[in-house]
Amino acid sequence: MEVHGISSFTTTPTDDSRTYCPGFSRDSVSMEKVYLYLIDPEASIALKEIAELIILSGHDPKLCHIYSETRYNKLMQCLYLLGVQIEPKIHSPAAATAEGGYNLKLDCRKVKLWIEGLKIIVVTVIPEERYACAQIFGCDNTVEEDCFAGATTRCTQQLLAGGSVMTKVKDQQYEKMPLLLQMHEELAKIRPSLLDLLPGDAKDVISQEASMLLDKLGEASLPTVGFLEFMVQSRTR
Repeated sequence: MEVHGISSFTTTPTDDSRTYCPGFSRDSVSMEKVYLYLIDPEASIALKEIAELIILSGHDPKLCHIYSETRYNKLMQCLYLLGVQIEPKIHSPAAATAEGGYNLKLDCRKVKLWIEGLKIIVVTVIPEERYACAQIFGCDNTVEEDCFAGATTRCTQQLLAGGSVMTKVKDQQYEKMPLLLQMHEELAKIRPSLLDLLPGDAKDVISQEASMLLDKLGEASLPTVGFLEFMVQSRTR
């Protein structure tokens, strides 16, 4: 049975308790559109009653699977809305060139979209999903955590993978360094808040991948730092 509202808001939220992301530019994408990918709080009431019956009947594993897949797909659509670049599936060097996977040009717009996406996902989307899972599956803590982790972990991994794509670009011009350092700064700043939201194994997985991305961002900027040092030394001779 399909329950309308599981994957979208039917009304425009006006509750002041919903916080817009700091530094978010409303010119790039409307927050009202972001809320279309979240669960309507009113729908949570009906979903809670259905979830309790399913759990009592012993079908909670299937419930977790269906909820996780449904919400993961919806949250991925939210990433696309935000313009966050997702890492392409590259199987060969030729495919990499065809897909542009390793010939991307790092520019301010892509970095801005990724940073805004990071903030919106961590500050708004994941907390809203956490709240929805608590409302719907509060009768069973294990189901609640499994559904939440299943819905958000892979989406967060794709967000981090989008940042990883930007470390693979061939462009080594000096303009690249401030962009990579900006991404590094924003991820380092928001990482503790992200990890606080995630339970158990999901926290460990995302913590490791976030740390790997921070390392990649630092390493990717090193050639540019060397280029700058060379230019400075050349001009002072």
